[in-house]
Amino acid sequence: MRSCTRSRIKTYISSREDIRGEIDLAFKDCYRRTTSCPELHKDIETYIELSIEERRLNGDLVVCEDSLVEAVKSALVQGAKGMYAAPPDSN
Repeated sequence: MRSCTRSRIKTYISSREDIRGEIDLAFKDCYRRTTSCPELHKDIETYIELSIEERRLNGDLVVCEDSLVEAVKSALVQGAKGMYAAPPDSN
């Protein structure tokens, strides 16, 4: 039987980018891999644009100034922080 004097434990932690500082404080010496990508950001932006346009067309969203719509789109994209939840299946 072999005795091991040194043990290595590997832990995988997945989180949003906005709590990276807290993870860095808790785990000083760690390897980090970022999975954010421009394609995902573009998909989120497209989904938000289409959702807002659909709501404007069906009357669920009424906005007097187009500049306000752009501000809302921007806030939603920034607030998503890379997270995307697929809409429920309508079938």
